Amino acid sequence: MKGFILYIFLQRWEEAAAEFTAASELPGAWISAKRYAAYIYRRMGEREVSKAMWTDIYEGSDNPLERDVARLYLDRIEMEETIDNLQQAAQSYKLKFGTWPGSLRDLSKSGLAAKIPAEDPFKGRYYWSADSNKVKSTSQKKFLK
Repeated sequence: MKGFILYIFLQRWEEAAAEFTAASELPGAWISAKRYAAYIYRRMGEREVSKAMWTDIYEGSDNPLERDVARLYLDRIEMEETIDNLQQAAQSYKLKFGTWPGSLRDLSKSGLAAKIPAEDPFKGRYYWSADSNKVKSTSQKKFLK
């Protein structure tokens, strides 16, 4: 209950995440405590912590629904990481060549991005948006919430 109050009403996310994490480690813990902690950590930008927790949930659960939810969040994190990595490569491209890339292929051709994934975890594709100078995915609006 304390975690909910901290998160929902007081918006003290770090304390809420710590509270849910501590609660999840108690004997006979409420199964959702770790999910809430993982969710909050992702919202805070603590992807590695969130990813580790979602991986534990995915690997440790026999419940197909819980595994599906964990897989969804792991896929979201993977998409976020890929977009961020490609965006960093685009920033490097701009510094090196004085202009933004025309497409993601330019990042690969320049050697600044090893390989552009053919698709994101949701079967969408990554692309370069010249309007915003950002890497995006066709799945982004639907799955990155």
